[in-house]
Amino acid sequence: MSLLPPVGGFSKRKLDAETGERNGTKYKVPLGPKKSIMDWHRHSQQAVKMKLRPICYSELARHRSKDSLWMGLNGSVYDCTDYVSFHPGGYEEISRGAGKDATDLFNEVHSWVNAETMLKPFLLGRLVDDPPPLKVNYTRDGNTLRIQLELACKYIFHDKRKAVLYLFTEKNYLYRAIKISTEFEHLKYLSETEISLELLESEETFISAETLNHEEKFPIVCTNCMNLKTQSNSKTNSFIYSFKFSNMVFYENTEMNSSDKTTLHVILKNSKGTERPYTIIKNSKSGEPFEFDVFVKIYDNGAFTSKLTTSLESLTCSLPRHTETIDSRLNPNVLLIGGGTGLAPMISLSSPSSTTYFYSSDDYDHDFSIQGVLKKFLKRPIAEDFSSTPAQKWFVSGPPMFCKSIEKFAIKFNKDLTFL
Repeated sequence: MSLLPPVGGFSKRKLDAETGERNGTKYKVPLGPKKSIMDWHRHSQQAVKMKLRPICYSELARHRSKDSLWMGLNGSVYDCTDYVSFHPGGYEEISRGAGKDATDLFNEVHSWVNAETMLKPFLLGRLVDDPPPLKVNYTRDGNTLRIQLELACKYIFHDKRKAVLYLFTEKNYLYRAIKISTEFEHLKYLSETEISLELLESEETFISAETLNHEEKFPIVCTNCMNLKTQSNSKTNSFIYSFKFSNMVFYENTEMNSSDKTTLHVILKNSKGTERPYTIIKNSKSGEPFEFDVFVKIYDNGAFTSKLTTSLESLTCSLPRHTETIDSRLNPNVLLIGGGTGLAPMISLSSPSSTTYFYSSDDYDHDFSIQGVLKKFLKRPIAEDFSSTPAQKWFVSGPPMFCKSIEKFAIKFNKDLTFL
């Protein structure tokens, strides 16, 4: 998560992917015009100072996106949104510290950088603990328990081991954790802000609001590993891993914005504390134990992936987080562009009317269940690939250098581009 460029800049310097995974980023991004460290210094001097105020972990957790990226460092919270375009490692790397206390991660990578001075104009305030959670508002009629919610709820994860419900908004940030002492059989969404549970016992039920932990990890089990054999090679270093949360049931409010195509991601963590984000390419249905698939490329010297096969039994995982949403009614014809494992978020965002471009050095004999038109390219992207596409909205995911080239084509053809 380097905040400063190396001597000589990044115009010609690139790390190979294997070295990058070992160090936490796949590439150094060639920064655009007026994006040097001196340009950042001049830009930061023009920032309007905010009135400082306490910011709790739950508020910090809501700012994980490229358009609103906050970070906790040494007990303070900074708005790093403006710095994303100046960041030498690109959004992919700086996002590792987004929406959380990133002090340990920051010091692990570059403790020599004085972040307090560099980000001082964007200081928002002190990082403080969450206030005590609000009392749960509920009623009970026989074995039917009805719970009223403060916000519209899109996803609920029921940890049967801890007897806790984790409630998420449409944009997939955790806003409630409710402990229920009695087991239940059915959970039903009565509306966006009310759910009902059918309790299995008639005895007195104790319900309490739990303190939120936005970085909590849960045990998972690997249920399958599929090598993505290619048309030219019998084996590759790319796999689809299938995982299952232990004792965790997933409930989705399918009536809420049903036309949306949404992609989610999880954070996997090994026993040494190394973490990596992965996009969910497939998951179980509502009301079932939560299982999911991820697209993983193995690097021989990677800090995380090289030890993945030997650390499967000790892996833990975050609950899913929101990556991107596309309203298929408002955006029926979109172009989805994936480079390598950057294809992953496009799988759940694809629709019958979308077009997906997949760039990879491996000729995978696998369609990844992409909806709509899928075009595979065994080469680097060039302008001619995009000259005839009618889609105005483009979405891209992949290594920073790949995304940078797509950005040039989007500008050339006057298209709206979103980075995932």
